[in-house]
This record gives sequence, C-alpha cells and structure tokens, in this order.
Amino acid sequence: MKAADTSVRLLLLLCLLCALEHSEAAKCVVSKWAEWSKCFGNCDMAQRVRNRDVYRPPFPERRSNGDILFRECPPLYEVAECLPKGCKKPKVTTPTTTLSPVDKEFRENPGNLVNFFPFR
Repeated sequence: MKAADTSVRLLLLLCLLCALEHSEAAKCVVSKWAEWSKCFGNCDMAQRVRNRDVYRPPFPERRSNGDILFRECPPLYEVAECLPKGCKKPKVTTPTTTLSPVDKEFRENPGNLVNFFPFR
C-alpha cells in the first residue's frame, strides 16, 4: 500500500508540473528592489548595494524534446559605485604620451608610411 501511495503522489506531482510548465505560475516572482544602502568605503573606492526577495521560485519547464529546463530568477543583488559624503569627485586625467615619429605619422596619415620609409 505504501508503494501505491508513493506512486500516486509522484503522479500527482508530475501532473501539477505539466499543468504549470507554460503558465505564469512557472515563472520566478520577485519583489521590487529595496532602497539603495548608504555608501560604504572611502574616497578612493566606495559602493552601495540593494537587493530584492524571491516571492515564488520558478518551476522547471519540460522542453519539446523532453529535456527539463531549470529556470532561474532575475538578479537579486546589485552593486553600484558611489561617492561618500565629504569626498570630492576625482579629476579624470588623460595620460599624456610622447609619440615616436612613426606613431605620430601613422595617426595623422595612416596611408603614408610608405613615404615615411622610402626605399632606396
């Protein structure tokens, strides 16, 4: 009798999964994003975070070829750079380089390298 009960339960579970595999109930349901945390770190590097919760995990989906696709939830955690209070935004500087005569000629006139190195 116990084997029959187990078989019936398994059959009911499979029927439930088949009914749900293409419905909205098969998708992951998540909450809205929480507010961003305060900015943690120092003036050189700081981050803030936020998260959301899973209200209902996704059901697996049976593909037409019989394979089972295990669905995933969308991202639940985000990290962003921030600037703590009292810190000044760093100045962005472009590194200066000294170009060789060949590099300079190539950047100014890429097709003229033949004239730059004349063959004798």
